Amino acid sequence: MWKDEGCIVTSHERKRTTDGKWTGDNWNAIDPNFVIDSQDQPWLVWGSFWDGIQLVRLDSTMHIAKGEKPHTIARRYDPTFKPTEPNPTSKFAGTNAIEAPFIFKHGDYYYLFVSWDYCCRGAKSNYRVAVGRSKSVSGPYLDRKGKDMANGGGSLFLEGDKKEWEAAGHCAAYTFDGEDIFVCHGYSATQNGAAMLIQRPISWTADGWPELK
Repeated sequence: MWKDEGCIVTSHERKRTTDGKWTGDNWNAIDPNFVIDSQDQPWLVWGSFWDGIQLVRLDSTMHIAKGEKPHTIARRYDPTFKPTEPNPTSKFAGTNAIEAPFIFKHGDYYYLFVSWDYCCRGAKSNYRVAVGRSKSVSGPYLDRKGKDMANGGGSLFLEGDKKEWEAAGHCAAYTFDGEDIFVCHGYSATQNGAAMLIQRPISWTADGWPELK
């Protein structure tokens, strides 16, 4: 029988007060992924847009540990840019179009997969997946060029091929019977953007980066 153990994390609408200060959270509490590190420590990663992907340490009750606060581990933009400027990494995205994180452990690294740009628009979707890695689950997560994902880094992992699907994102990665499998949803290029499931085996380069077979 399932038992309701209460809310783990929630976001509050961000508003500007009459004196010009901001209240609420600069992140959106969606797309959670639960991960346990190599020391059996549980973590929660989630998030979307605004200030990007959030990570926090949990306690033994699977709630946020006392004194812990979420911190940003991935953004679409370098925070040195003014937040009113367009996203310099994509002509399709808003200021910080990033969501749906998933952390997968392989070898000595934790791999952070995130989705860029927009889903849920059928054939007009431009969702795609980027990845970075870290030897610590708390980051920093660096892409293939060594750029921190918290400062706009991320190596493109999967995007629409315009033959089978227009766009793809919101992924998961698991090991089944000794094989690493990548799973996400996409939008069909031949069926007017109809939703579809994508499943592909993962292979690994000699220097430890994931690729799709």
